[in-house]
Amino acid sequence: MTKKEPLIRIVKRNHVTWKTKFFSYVGTLLGALVLSVLFLWIVSGKNPFPALGYIVLGSFENKIKIWSMLKELVLLLGIGLALVPAYKMRFWNIGAQGQVLMGALMASMCMIKLAGKVPNALLVVIELFAAITGGALFAYIPAFFKSKWNTNETLFTLMMNYIAVFVVTYFTDVWRGSKSSLGTINPNTEAGWLSFVTGNKTIDTFTKTYMNQQVLIPMVVVIFLMILMHFYLKYFKHGYELTVVGDSISTARYTGINVGHVMRRTLFLSGAICGLIGFFYVSCFDHTISSSTSG
Repeated sequence: MTKKEPLIRIVKRNHVTWKTKFFSYVGTLLGALVLSVLFLWIVSGKNPFPALGYIVLGSFENKIKIWSMLKELVLLLGIGLALVPAYKMRFWNIGAQGQVLMGALMASMCMIKLAGKVPNALLVVIELFAAITGGALFAYIPAFFKSKWNTNETLFTLMMNYIAVFVVTYFTDVWRGSKSSLGTINPNTEAGWLSFVTGNKTIDTFTKTYMNQQVLIPMVVVIFLMILMHFYLKYFKHGYELTVVGDSISTARYTGINVGHVMRRTLFLSGAICGLIGFFYVSCFDHTISSSTSG
């Protein structure tokens, strides 16, 4: 009796050209749009194209909406970038929200406690390092337990999100006192707010008038980190090691790679980038913090 061949066989390609990738992405996008149009037409029974027009206008109708769309793009891109090394290692980090919250909490703490005590430029630097450290250490905890006792990282990182929410809720309740909410941090002095001032009146006026610095600066940083992450994963020893660990832990151990160390190091990096995004939330975008800061 011969074995029946499957109707469809899915095989991963060893090499994919950039043209194939490009057209596959474009085809996926167009396919999603077609399915969306069909779904809207079936459900509503009306012409679905005006709805698609509103979707486009909602993001590109005016300058405010464009910058708002770019803000969300930067945040999602940054969080996705933070998860890349962990997922490349097959470590399912579901705790990005908590790591972003801890970074935002540390940045907020610096803004509240150090405002007026140190120059603003130094305060921003302190915020940055505090946020990165907070996110990195929060991500290090599940990596430590995974490397020592082989705990389930999915459940562990998921539960860490709830811990972060309750920690942030506690501190915001303390800071707000009798007020209904914490509100904007340092609204009068703008201490700890990230902005770019060159000292040149023409350049500064142009950037404030035509460019949203609070979005532009994080956008440049995230794009730069994307380039660094590409080289880190493809050309650096650390990137090679985490890839081997992701492919096979047994093979990694056989080749002499310290699997536990690679796990902890990779999650430290992932959490550090999440902490950076938390810094952007507080210092650039919202200038406040709550349990819903990271969504």
